[in-house]
Amino acid sequence: MEPEKSRNRNESFNLIKLIASKRQKQIKKVIQKDKMKIKKIAIFLSILVLLVGFASFKGTITADESYGLIMTEKGEMYRDLQDAIANFSSTSDPGYFGGFNEAAFVPVLKIPEGDGDFNVSILKEVQGSNPMGPESFAIDRDKIYILDSVGKKILIYRCGEPEKIINIGFSTYPIDIAILGNSIFLQDGNGYIYVLNDNGKLIRAFKLPVGIGSLDVQSLKVESDGVKLWLNNNFEFRLDELPFAFSVADIKGKENKRGFTGFGGKKFISEYLGVKDAQISSTDNKIRISIKPVKGTLGSVRIIAFDNKNNIYALVEELANTYPGVQVDLTLQCYSSLGKMIGIAGLPLAEMVSIPNKIVEVTKDGEIFIMVPKAQETIIYKVVLGERHFPEINNTKNFGNNKSVKESINTTTVVYGGFKGYPISQTRSSTRERALQMINYSWTWNNKYDYFPNGTYRPSDLGKPNQLKNLGNGALVTGIPYTMGGWDSPWTWSDGQPWRSFASSLSYYSTYGPLVGNTGNNRYSGTSGLDCAGFVAAASDTYKIGTINGTTYCKPNCYYLYRDGKSATDAIGGTSGTASWNAWSGIQPMDFFVKPDLHVLMYNLRLLDGSGISTLECTTSIGYSDYSSPSQGAKLSQRRWSDLNGYYHKSRWDRQTGDDFNLSFTSPNTLSAIQGQQIYYAWNATTTGNKTVSVYANSGDPDLYIYDQNYNFIAKSDNLGSDSITFYATAGQKYYFKIHIYSYSGANYTIIY
Repeated sequence: MEPEKSRNRNESFNLIKLIASKRQKQIKKVIQKDKMKIKKIAIFLSILVLLVGFASFKGTITADESYGLIMTEKGEMYRDLQDAIANFSSTSDPGYFGGFNEAAFVPVLKIPEGDGDFNVSILKEVQGSNPMGPESFAIDRDKIYILDSVGKKILIYRCGEPEKIINIGFSTYPIDIAILGNSIFLQDGNGYIYVLNDNGKLIRAFKLPVGIGSLDVQSLKVESDGVKLWLNNNFEFRLDELPFAFSVADIKGKENKRGFTGFGGKKFISEYLGVKDAQISSTDNKIRISIKPVKGTLGSVRIIAFDNKNNIYALVEELANTYPGVQVDLTLQCYSSLGKMIGIAGLPLAEMVSIPNKIVEVTKDGEIFIMVPKAQETIIYKVVLGERHFPEINNTKNFGNNKSVKESINTTTVVYGGFKGYPISQTRSSTRERALQMINYSWTWNNKYDYFPNGTYRPSDLGKPNQLKNLGNGALVTGIPYTMGGWDSPWTWSDGQPWRSFASSLSYYSTYGPLVGNTGNNRYSGTSGLDCAGFVAAASDTYKIGTINGTTYCKPNCYYLYRDGKSATDAIGGTSGTASWNAWSGIQPMDFFVKPDLHVLMYNLRLLDGSGISTLECTTSIGYSDYSSPSQGAKLSQRRWSDLNGYYHKSRWDRQTGDDFNLSFTSPNTLSAIQGQQIYYAWNATTTGNKTVSVYANSGDPDLYIYDQNYNFIAKSDNLGSDSITFYATAGQKYYFKIHIYSYSGANYTIIY
């Protein structure tokens, strides 16, 4: 170490010791004056002592001005101590400590954003999707691996210093990384998992089973003898034992295969139970952990890791009382094998320009690291869990925090007719069918689709959707591709174009055009395909066709999505207290979520493991779900609530009886419902004692849930098809019964109580 650096470092260490000594004297004085302050000062002191411990660590400490780190010869990395002292009470970089008994975050690595070799790439403006950046990272002893998904490279740091870059240009869009020995495991959004050696040479490739999309994989998990895939709905497979085909949606027929393997060989599952409840339990039912929201409405819960101390780690998303706006509080929660919460940390979601696929890495020793992509840099923090968490939600600071571009910009001012009124002509069921028609639409590629009708070849700023690259004449394609400003579907067409549907556009010209697919940021005439707004409008049949000055036009009525559609508050009024729980309880299939001028998608259903939601959308993102494909266009997809931070919930339909707690049916009936639909019933107990509720499946698989009058979960059915639940009711109390349809073809049921 240079003399000047050594002198400054010693001064920092002496400063810390001096502050610690003064704090010890303060404690002695305070004991006689105010015993309530002792604990706070003791905690402050313990952190300072911890920092002193860093300074006195046995080993040589070296400094690196470029990356702002101090490293020991054992490869342990800590932030410059002088900065840590200066920022002890700050909530800004470099690192911060939360409030009293809250988590602490200490940065261990900063990577500048940019195009340089050891810079990380972030796309803040993305058509038909959210901003994109580094999707994953991995900690392996003294190394940190950063997956630069946009730049298609892996950045490797040893003891905080840049060591190596591995280019992965062969990948489509990499979304996860794991390290086992000298092998690098790379999950791609295209449905493959690649194995590389430590020099980046491709050794092997695994194809995901039929029925499992890249978004159905929650994470790559490293075990001592291999790598596992953790899948949605709590399924896991060793990478070298993947089946040919598997459906993660088929849960009840595969109960014996569910569960993530944790300590002692036990298997654990997570479940979403209601707006106030979720649980993590062992499959032998000996461990059951109840999870409640801290302040808002429960959004999701997902198991992410186990450590060698028999602890369980979960990510929990909570929705603020800001309905119809989506504002998410994301926490990491750690529980012991006895179900006791050991610690919690609120993650800085609002600071992230893009939301990584893997935000948290937990080592087997229980060390916790998080990755935070910011506007100018990506930071890896080491996290010390706190005893409690105070959500900074219920305000609007998280709305519109991402820079975006506008879809479907019309450069010509045209006055056109009003929206289709309510109720619209399509039902939720027919809207889904129309969406699936666009997702499964089969057509044949021709090289003329790389040209404009005037013979001009596809310009460089007009991106070609991934699934259309390297195709030859006659290749079959599934799904209508993404096209900026495009409204071409089986029923609609792009405004100002001479054709009348996507199919007729393909055959309209004999030699050149139309140009099919455009993932760029500019809208062009002479192109064909769909953007996100065109997809939603075509599915729900909410577009306007008419004639102005002899010219026939077609315009989607989600052109200005922030003013179109209805929210639950239009029907129930108010957004605070129970009204918010009521509003979030009433999300139904084919409702949509919109972030003005950025993206819109349709809600399909909630994943039963509580990890997120299934969506129908036209997007430029690569990941896909279920039996869909890794295309940039119309497809089945999935979202975490964190991905929807800043979006708004809307619907094309007025709320009907049974749609939420507030509009519950008050008597038993027989109904038909589609997949993902939730139907609510209210019952007032007149006597105290056992009450039995039965649901009879005339077709499909209706699931029964029971809640108390404050929306707290009581019980649910577990059997396939018909089932009954008996619970203890108290006279004068209201209870709610919910039927949730998860079977693909929907269900017809009769409820009796």
